[in-house]
Amino acid sequence: MAEKLNLRAGERRLLVVVALVLFVVVNIWFVWPHFGDLQRLQAQRQQAIKKLALYREEIGKKAEREAEVTRLEAAGSNVRVQDQAIELLRSIQKQASAHQVGITGNSRQMTRTNEFFIEQTQNITTLSDEAELVEFLYDLGSGNSTIRVRDLSVRPDAQRYNLSANIKLVSSYRVDPATASKSKPAKTAKK
Repeated sequence: MAEKLNLRAGERRLLVVVALVLFVVVNIWFVWPHFGDLQRLQAQRQQAIKKLALYREEIGKKAEREAEVTRLEAAGSNVRVQDQAIELLRSIQKQASAHQVGITGNSRQMTRTNEFFIEQTQNITTLSDEAELVEFLYDLGSGNSTIRVRDLSVRPDAQRYNLSANIKLVSSYRVDPATASKSKPAKTAKK
């Protein structure tokens, strides 16, 4: 082949050097960036295997999870919609009397709803000492109670012996899916 090209020895060396440089440049450009691909792919494979094992373990616990969901749903508050406002006020008054917290005023209850919860809001004004107020608020939200404090402002009374507190209490009740689907308004067709 070299005889056909009629190349001299210097030209052959130059051609070999150019071919070698071209080979090195092509390797640097296309091959070297992919040297770490095997390790990356093996690490990704190991992560995928771990994730698959974790998913299979959780799938194996499906019966336990369903039993837990059923237990939690049963533990939720099952108060009829008509009785929710009364039940909220009754719970507040029961805890207030148990802790010697005087309710000096309350406002009309407000109700908000979405597709999952009905939220009853009750504003009350109380008069008590600080330890009784703290115990009242703590016991009001403890246990299976759905009542929580959304807003609280505390100030001393006129004689500075007790605390007067304005408290916004909120209680959330789960919407029964059967009644929620019946009560949704029907969609109207566009003309």
